Amino acid sequence: VIDATWIRKWKIKDRRRMIKSRLCARGCFDRQKPELLRSSAVASRLSQKLLVSNAANHGWEIESLDVSTAFLRGLTFAEVDAISRDLGVPSPLTERRIHVQLPGNAWFWLYKKGHLNRQQWMLARQKKLVMCLDKCMYGLADAPLLWSLALKHWLVRHMGALQSSFDDCHFFWKDKKTNRLTGEATCHVDDNALSGSIHDLEQRRRQLESRFGTMSRQTTPFVHVGVHYDKREGGGYHLHQDTYCQAMKVAEVPRGQANEVSLDAAGTSALRAVLGALLYLTITRHDISTDVVLLASKVTTATYGDLRTANAVVRRAQRNPKRGVHFPKLNGKLCIFCISDASFSTKSTSYAVEGQVVLIKPAASMPSETGAFNAQQLTGPCHVISATARKAKRISHSTSHAESLSAYGALTAAETVALRQTEVNAPRHVALPMEKLIQMEQAGRYDMLIYHLTDCHDLVDLVVGHRGTPQDRSQRLIILSLRERRLIRKTAGIMWTSTNDMLANAMTKVVTSYDILHKLLDTGTLTFSHDAEWYPAPEQALTDYSEADLLIGTPVKQE
Repeated sequence: VIDATWIRKWKIKDRRRMIKSRLCARGCFDRQKPELLRSSAVASRLSQKLLVSNAANHGWEIESLDVSTAFLRGLTFAEVDAISRDLGVPSPLTERRIHVQLPGNAWFWLYKKGHLNRQQWMLARQKKLVMCLDKCMYGLADAPLLWSLALKHWLVRHMGALQSSFDDCHFFWKDKKTNRLTGEATCHVDDNALSGSIHDLEQRRRQLESRFGTMSRQTTPFVHVGVHYDKREGGGYHLHQDTYCQAMKVAEVPRGQANEVSLDAAGTSALRAVLGALLYLTITRHDISTDVVLLASKVTTATYGDLRTANAVVRRAQRNPKRGVHFPKLNGKLCIFCISDASFSTKSTSYAVEGQVVLIKPAASMPSETGAFNAQQLTGPCHVISATARKAKRISHSTSHAESLSAYGALTAAETVALRQTEVNAPRHVALPMEKLIQMEQAGRYDMLIYHLTDCHDLVDLVVGHRGTPQDRSQRLIILSLRERRLIRKTAGIMWTSTNDMLANAMTKVVTSYDILHKLLDTGTLTFSHDAEWYPAPEQALTDYSEADLLIGTPVKQE
């Protein structure tokens, strides 16, 4: 027997302040807890951004559906085995026997409402009556998993959704006649984002409510998983964290403390709190990512100067609280634009800082001829799918080595996006099996071409074969891998641009005013103003090649 307690909190509903009370079992005393399978996933940020990107391009609406008392609508213990087998997932522990001792006022109201007779009420007052659970309630460790299984089973078996092989909480629908994508859904516990036409969304909402009861429905503008979803003028969506950004607090810094003085325990804790808040803000504010990365690398040796710098980053972010990620409507055939950059080691760290950006943009703007071209033709709307600033995982022996490592990581991220889009857009009404997706990934048969952009000419020369193979073993393997990607057309080509047009430059070093990135976050437009160079992959993917071909840079033979 475990006891239960009321959890109460203030909540704003229909512009009224009210108290929400929820009865929770104290699952920490559950003796079966160590034996439970309780891992329950939520939709990744990549899945959420891909949903918004596809919705903007198809002209769909996006809604947020919140299931009330979700955990109480999950599977009963008797259903778990059958549902798990049907979904092809491991079955959690089903021999569950949970008895709950309710608070006195809960028994009182059950009696007043007629759910208990007089004899039961007297036993409850003497604490001789307990509740035997048929399904999980709030507070139990396996409640999220049983709710997740119930939702997935209903979406897949009763609503015809296809589940992504890469994200258990990403679903999509296809038209049975044309096999075209008609909508998507991502699940974050009981908060679900759905995209599609107004008719399809209404139909899917009714289907969900037939199983899980009336849902709280929000249309744009709304807040989903802490991010504001707004519509843009002219079509598309704007994602930002305005409310969260303005609510952030700076840390208190004692007066008279010099910048070079090391933080005490309280100061270190305050710095961690500010950095944690800033880290969550980087979901949409990529202009502060580098500041967070560099400050986080100093936490163990931080000074009051670092704490003041963290406070300055908070204030800078609050000057433009609605700055975020734009998803304008993109027309025509699309491609994936992968941008990589790296800064070499500094006096504070021996590791380079890598900046990697993955965009989706119209393919019509891409160059067609080898050599120099005016990069202004690349200027235009795009979708930021991934933008990361991070400390390199390996020591770099040179700037070229650091750029090679960053390029490899960026292309890996771009290939993930390409494969996710290929899975969603495949002209089939059934989900592609993982074996098929692996074969497509190995051969580079993506729905969108991948273009790589860098401002390191040395890296370009190495990849296209204008220079030999590096002597350093770790860099040599990276360069051979990049050459192989170009040979088999996993990468459509590599492009060099001036550092003045390098978007990822602001992701590798602290740049308080960088017009390219700020314009992208303010308008959704990527801008170029200088000349660039384009080195395409072979027109036909090569399959018959050897290691010797990679070592001498065979790709340049077609130029």
